[in-house]
Amino acid sequence: MNRLGITNDLICQPLTFLLEDPNYKHPFRVVRGDLLRNCQQLIQGELDIALISPLEYARYSSELRLVRDVTVFSEQEGRVCLLFFRAAMRELKTIAFQPPEDPYHVLAQLVLNEIYEIEPAWQAVQLPLSVDDALATHEACCYTGNAALEVDLQSDIRLDLIESWSEKMGFAFVHAVVAVRKDFRETRLLEDLQNARELGLRNIPRIARWYARDHLNDWDYYADLLEQFYRYEPDEAIWQQLREYFHYLFYYKKLDYIPELQFI
Repeated sequence: MNRLGITNDLICQPLTFLLEDPNYKHPFRVVRGDLLRNCQQLIQGELDIALISPLEYARYSSELRLVRDVTVFSEQEGRVCLLFFRAAMRELKTIAFQPPEDPYHVLAQLVLNEIYEIEPAWQAVQLPLSVDDALATHEACCYTGNAALEVDLQSDIRLDLIESWSEKMGFAFVHAVVAVRKDFRETRLLEDLQNARELGLRNIPRIARWYARDHLNDWDYYADLLEQFYRYEPDEAIWQQLREYFHYLFYYKKLDYIPELQFI
């Protein structure tokens, strides 16, 4: 059975939620991890197909191929990379963040430098799930991923860095891609992924209710997020915008080279 690496990220659940339903038949053995670990296991041959971050694809593009028709992207707000602050943003000297550093922190550094022309230092700390508590100690804090969704509604004095990127640069932001090793040949499995996506998109209220059981916000917050802001069927324009993003990452020395997008 083919090993498929998935994540706990809510925004990826429309792609993978049905794959963990024991009543849904599919050809995968699902392995839960995170985007970084998935990429490492994919390269090491411990996974056959996986959700990974575009940044990790860029760093290992010579060994990987992308699934063209499945991805996770947003064209406006994202709410998974939020900067909260007390003073005027242009005066920020230090931003606290929850380790380990992830691709959203790379985006945050790029946005603050390219759009707002500031370059604060980043301090790795254990952030509480309370913005007020975090700002009592730090002049600014950056929450990412699922943690950002939990604190999104706690303060209006915040900047959605995904939204800033999309508005100022005119690009959608690609959060996750589906990748395989370059020797992957089981192309028939890609249709199974597409089918799981279609069923997942029909079950967003169910996904939201499931997720809300163990999280802070009401289920309709999570349902609205997935339905309003996230998309899972990329076209060539989205891939071209990802290429442009890689150019920025290279310019800011986050990549050693500009990768080609190689598709299976």
